[in-house]
Amino acid sequence: MDDHGFDPDDDARALRQRRAELRAFASEIAEAIEGIDLPETYLDGERAVRMIRVADVVLMRVTRPDQRETIRPARQRLRDQADLIVQAVRALPKPTDFLEGERAGRFILATERLWTQLYAPPKPLTAAQFDELEREIEADKPQDSYGQQLYEKLLAMKYKRDAFKGYFDDGTPFDPNRPQIVEDGDAMDKAEVTGFWPDGAPYDPDRPYDNPAAKRPPRIPFTLGAGP
Repeated sequence: MDDHGFDPDDDARALRQRRAELRAFASEIAEAIEGIDLPETYLDGERAVRMIRVADVVLMRVTRPDQRETIRPARQRLRDQADLIVQAVRALPKPTDFLEGERAGRFILATERLWTQLYAPPKPLTAAQFDELEREIEADKPQDSYGQQLYEKLLAMKYKRDAFKGYFDDGTPFDPNRPQIVEDGDAMDKAEVTGFWPDGAPYDPDRPYDNPAAKRPPRIPFTLGAGP
């Protein structure tokens, strides 16, 4: 908790919840856009493509970069609607005065920005966005129990002793690339209590290691440079 009485973890969870609500609302808006009548003037055409661009920016802004695949259907609907809008405007009579000529030009410029938004690769994350993403991903990770952390730390120490000796306990030469898999004590405890593994398979106490969830790569890496 900071000096002002706020809990950063609680605030982060509240922010993620509200962003999820905004994502759902943005998808609803993207779907509602399909029901709007096609433009009948160049001015309405410019407003329409700007509306599509804003809707897409909103979808991208409220969605984490590593979850962009979840909004692909909504973005595809925006692309399809944009095609219909451009086709409708291109079918309008050509400008007969300078004002309509300017509006047609503004429509073309707005459409070029829209195509760039809808089809160009996403812009790279800023440092602040990357830090925010890392914090959210870290907050979403399951927290190891103290016992599991201690177990993996002891295994890491043993791995370093094996490296110093030059061989593993089974007599094979030490290989730093040898995969390291540990028992997932937390997952096994939950399966034993509930009777089911995370994938829905029933827990068999006589064969507790049959399910892949029983073992996983260590969250404490077995690196030679890490502390004990």
